[in-house]
Amino acid sequence: MFTLSSVSVVHLVPQYSFFFFFLMIRRPPRSTLSSSSAASDVYKRQVSTQSTGDPEPIAMSGPQKYQKVMTQPINLIFRFLQNKQRIQIWLYENTELRLEGRIIGFDEYMNLVLDDAEEVSKKKDTRKELGRILLKGDNITLMMPCA
Repeated sequence: MFTLSSVSVVHLVPQYSFFFFFLMIRRPPRSTLSSSSAASDVYKRQVSTQSTGDPEPIAMSGPQKYQKVMTQPINLIFRFLQNKQRIQIWLYENTELRLEGRIIGFDEYMNLVLDDAEEVSKKKDTRKELGRILLKGDNITLMMPCA
């Protein structure tokens, strides 16, 4: 107990003091173009590719060197969408069935909307027209252009 300006103040100090500090970090939504993740910074710093998809040479004296550019899966799907390219999709744990069609939409979970979709049976060597379908991304094992 001590006095301060003739007022008695009792100061109780517990034997142990605990302080909790919570730091909350908010990530920007995925829809923003200026995301700040480390991975996106790597992609921003990469050399742009030409329309052929070949990396541009790095400006140096002497023999030209090429920098390899990592392609994000979402960019490959977007390229299939833009080119209206017919693709074949291998299904997860279903080796006898494959789907073929044109991507007309997709989302961040790799759910696809396929137009002119066909179910291709490798066992029976048959095709079944499905039309426009929504394929959940969980079912996709592989995507490739049709031959």
